[in-house]
Order: sequence, then structure tokens, then C-alpha cells
Amino acid sequence: GFFLLRASWWNALLIYNMSIVIVLMGTWGSLNFKWLHWQASHIVPVMERVLFTAVMFPTAVVLTWAVTGISGFRNAPFYLCIILFVLYVLFGLPRTSSFRQERSTIHRGGEVKRGDFITGSVEAAAQTLSVVLLPTIFYVALHHAVLFSTWENITNLLAVICLPIVLLRMVSSKGAFWWTGLSSEALSRTEVVMTVLSTYTLLGCFEYRVVFLSFNSLVTLLPPWNYIVVTLALYSVHTILILHFSGRLGSQSRFALGSLAVLGA
Repeated sequence: GFFLLRASWWNALLIYNMSIVIVLMGTWGSLNFKWLHWQASHIVPVMERVLFTAVMFPTAVVLTWAVTGISGFRNAPFYLCIILFVLYVLFGLPRTSSFRQERSTIHRGGEVKRGDFITGSVEAAAQTLSVVLLPTIFYVALHHAVLFSTWENITNLLAVICLPIVLLRMVSSKGAFWWTGLSSEALSRTEVVMTVLSTYTLLGCFEYRVVFLSFNSLVTLLPPWNYIVVTLALYSVHTILILHFSGRLGSQSRFALGSLAVLGA
């Protein structure tokens, strides 16, 4: 009886999210009727704001449920992460309203001239933090009983924590962190720290999960030299790539490091 009650609660939550998605679809459809703009023009910006603010969360629930229903719950937090990021790019990045005369200009560092974005800073913060936190919360909820029992679970936890940060860093130039109010210099330093910590952690997870679990037979060195050599090679190449794409390498340094990389390969 308790299992059926628990299952009914999950079904009720799923139906609730589906209902919200249907309501938001109706809101989007209403915005396409010109008569609404003529009869109640003051309501149109409010409906647009509600649509862009609320669409991420119920849509992510429904899509994640559909994907995990096909492929299982093993990688569900990663599916949720990708779905949330796609929805964030579509609806969470700062955009000017389609129903206002003025237009805002996005400046790196959160310096915005006029506050006529569709969503405010509170909504933008909630959407950004949801991309970072919800996959981790979902993973902990699914694996809390065996969260630290094996290195595989630990690396998965670290990966699901760092992957959203890397994805958000990819769209930071489009104003992903404008709501922080930081200056351009402070935001740039913060993004560098975020990039270094998250990418190095992801690389360590990749080394453990892919290199040593799937391709360990291809590494002919004996322990512990196989771990030392592979780790040095991966992190050295990764450091060179970070320095290269951040513009911190001169032309001569790029040539020398590129030659070393070719010789090492």
C-alpha cells in the first residue's frame, strides 16, 4: 500500500509539471495573437516574463522523465544537466523584451545600461543556480546510500558538480553571470578560477573512468608508472590548451610547446 501511495505521489508530481508545461504553451500561444496586444498591452510583458522565468523547470522535469524512461536512471543526473543547459541557453540568457520599445545592451561583467531584460536578476540567479545545483541534488538523492562507497560513485559526483560549471562558462560571454553585478575584471578572474578548477576535476574523472577503466590494457607501463605518466601527459596537454586559448602564450612559446606535444605523442 505504501509503495502504491509513493508511486501515486510521483505520478501526481509528473502530471503537475505536465500541466504547467501545457499552461505555458497556452501562454506562448496567447502572445502570438495581436488582439491581446491591442486589448491588454500592459499584460503582455508580464506574460512574457512569466513564460521565460517558469518554462525551464517543468520542461526539464518532463524531458528528463521521458529520457530516463527509455534509458534508465543510471545517467539521469547527466541527462538533467544537459537538458537544463539547453533550456538555459534558450530561455535563461539575458534577452530584451519583444514587446518593449527600448533595448538593453549586454556588457561583460554585468554592466547593463537599461533594465528592460525579460527576466530580472533574481530570476536569472535562480535559473543559473538551478543548472549548477539540481543535477547534483538529483544524483545525491538517487545514490545517497552508496554515495562514497566506491571511487566510481565519487568521480560521478565530482563530474556532475563540475560539468554544469564548464557548460555555463562556455556561454559566459553572452551574459550568463550578468546578475552577479561584478565588474568586468572581477568577473573575468572568477571565470578563470571556475574554469581551471572544474576542467581539472573533470579531467581527473575522465582519467579514472575512461582511461584506466576502459583502456588500461593499452597502457604498457607497470604501476605506479602508468598512473604517473598518464596523469602528467593529460594535465600537461590540458594546461597548454588552457594557456593557449586564454592568450597567455606567445608565438614562440606556442611553437615550442606544440613541438614538445608532437614529440610526446
